[in-house]
Amino acid sequence: MAEFNRTNVVREVFNWVHNYLDKPSEFYGGNKPCPFAAPALDKQQVKILTGSLSTAVMEAQNWDDAHRLVLVAFEEEYEGNLTKVVESINEVLSLQDLVMLVFEPGEDEPDDPALDPADWGEVIDGAYTMVLLQRLSEVNHFSRLLDRQGYYVNCSADFMKYVNERRQLDARKQENQRQENGQEGRRKEDATSPEKSIG
Repeated sequence: MAEFNRTNVVREVFNWVHNYLDKPSEFYGGNKPCPFAAPALDKQQVKILTGSLSTAVMEAQNWDDAHRLVLVAFEEEYEGNLTKVVESINEVLSLQDLVMLVFEPGEDEPDDPALDPADWGEVIDGAYTMVLLQRLSEVNHFSRLLDRQGYYVNCSADFMKYVNERRQLDARKQENQRQENGQEGRRKEDATSPEKSIG
């Protein structure tokens, strides 16, 4: 097995995407675990970095849509409850139509026999945490497309809770936008109102 560095992370992600995420799976109702990953990777729309949560936050602050996905592989194990921390961060990021997705070693993984690293081509000796950063609206759009195809039929209740919470972030973002648009519209009406210009 190879050591952890960016070159080997890129190799391992390539194997994971093409040898697992892009292969039809009975566990996902005959769908690919992630049918959108390989095209994005092959079109160089995925940015792969090594670093920490701070790296992911910096990428979010400087987001420019040059890539559809930014993947940060953690160089060291995160001290603390990363999921809870990212949930708080997502409350803010969702207002920018961004979301972080956490993959931590030891988390409950789907009971998909094809997920065995030996089958898809593990490169690095040992698992590591990853955070994925992408547009919230895009994640939820693709999620709903897959939902209609029976993608989530075997997924756990905990995973579906996570999916629904992510969709609620999108719903709150849209509601905030509607409220802001409504307030802006009222300000414009007030500015052009004849009554406001008298006196």
